[in-house]
Parts: sequence; C-alpha cells; structure tokens
Amino acid sequence: MSQKLMLILNPHAGHRESRVRLFELVDLFSSHDCTVTVCPTQKKSDASRFVTEMAKDFDVILCCGGDGTLNEVVTGLMPMKHKPDVGYIPAGTTNDMAATLHLPRSLLKAAEVILRGNIRQHDIGTFHDGYFVHVAAFGAFTDIPYVTPQHVKIALGPLAYVLEGIRRLPELRHHHMVVEHDGQRLEEDFIFGAVTNSISMGGIKNPMPGNVRLDDGLFEVLLVRNPTTPHQLRKTLTDLSRRKYDNENVMFFQTAAVSFIPDQPVPWTKDGEDGGLRLETSIQNLPRSIRFLGGKPTDKT
Repeated sequence: MSQKLMLILNPHAGHRESRVRLFELVDLFSSHDCTVTVCPTQKKSDASRFVTEMAKDFDVILCCGGDGTLNEVVTGLMPMKHKPDVGYIPAGTTNDMAATLHLPRSLLKAAEVILRGNIRQHDIGTFHDGYFVHVAAFGAFTDIPYVTPQHVKIALGPLAYVLEGIRRLPELRHHHMVVEHDGQRLEEDFIFGAVTNSISMGGIKNPMPGNVRLDDGLFEVLLVRNPTTPHQLRKTLTDLSRRKYDNENVMFFQTAAVSFIPDQPVPWTKDGEDGGLRLETSIQNLPRSIRFLGGKPTDKT
C-alpha cells in the first residue's frame, strides 16, 4: 500500500552521515511505493514545528537524527488525537533509543527494519510543559551529553561520557530533596536521579534491563544517595559501573508518577538535552502514547 512519509532530517547530528545517505534513504523508501517529503532541520524546535504544521497529512513520520531530534518529533505529536506512526533512523552519537528499539546503527539497515512494519508501543513521560521519550535526570554528570564537544563525542562515542564523568568527580555535589511516589515520601541528599523508560542511558545499560517494559505504564527510577565518606563514594561508583544495586546508597523502584521537591533549584536533562533549572518537578507516565515502527514488537526488553 502506498504511504506518505515525512522524513525529518537533522543534518548536523552525529557523524553527519545522514546528509551523505539522504539520496539512498529516499530511494529505498520510494522503491517500496512510498512518497517521501524531506524536511531538514536548521535550528532548535524545527522538528516539533514540522510535525505540528504538517504531520496530519502523512502516514508515517521518519526521524533521522539523535535522541534530541526524536524528542522534538514526539513533542510535536503528543497533542494530536490521531498520531502517525514514528520511524526512528538513528544518526546521533549514543542513540539510546536505537538500543531500546533494537535498531541497527547503520542508517540504511535501520530504514530496512522500519519497512518491515513491526509496531512497538511506547510510554511517554510528562516533564513540565513538555515530554521525554526515554530519560529525565538530575544531578551528577547529567549535563555531560550536551556540554561534551561534538568532535569528542564523534571520536570516542560513549567513552567520551565516561571520561568526562571521571574528570569531573571533584565537582560532585548533592541535592537535598523530597521524593514522593505511590504514597511514599523520601527526604534525602541525592547526587543523582533518573526516571527512565529505556534499556540505555548515555550509552550505558539501564540498571535493570530485564525488567523494563516500554508500554507497561511504569517508569524505572534510579536514585543515588550522597555517600558520607570517600570510601563510600568510590564503592558506590564501582558498584554502579558493575550493575550491583545492593549498595546502601542506591535506590531503584518502578512507578507511574513521581515528584521531586528540592530545597533549591536543580538542573535537569531530558533525553540528553538541557531540561532547565527546576524547583519542583512532577513526572507522569502516559502509557502507550507513541507507536514506533521497527525493532521487535512490544515485549519485555
């Protein structure tokens, strides 16, 4: 059946391979009886604008870029009553969503997977006046994805984030806050927190990938308490790197909604991009909001 596809392309993402492969991508979809309209982004929020203005005229929205571009596409789609399916062609540096959706890193191979037509339902999270697709986080090292120079990320890939994190250990600080979920109230000093619906964060595997379902209406929440001694800090970081979560400073739980109330504004990131300085953040799961094409059909990851 002939379909109308809108290909939103970020020509500056990752290795910029998307610009080189553009003709091949269009030719591949055209050979499958698809009509492709290419919309290259030039500045922040272009992808959301394209979706808001034109998505209703298309059967599928293809996103070729990084996780930040995908966030913009989803943000534009969320207010729509009848949303087109989304095909993600990963062209960023770490591409956490590509790992979550079991998509190849090759642009053309990812496009071929999309053409198979498998549907994967995906929960979306609210974040202030916007949304996140796979992670919202605060605290230690969460700004690394968007402050690390692009040429360093291209050269080193996920290792760039690890090296930058080690370099900034002396800057480690904690945030005193109240965390509320499912009738429970925690008041602690935390150095890190992440609300996720993904098997990968910054190129690093999710703490509990075997328990993650992308469409179950639940987030996976990881909180790291502030260690009181240098020894505890070293042990906590070592345990996290080895995926050992019986550490007394590590908390992990699943929930559909969670609120964070700090005693002073805290910087957040969402899907690897700057999420702003926030005094209070309430996050809610919106189950099965987006249908992704590609990868395995919805199942436990």
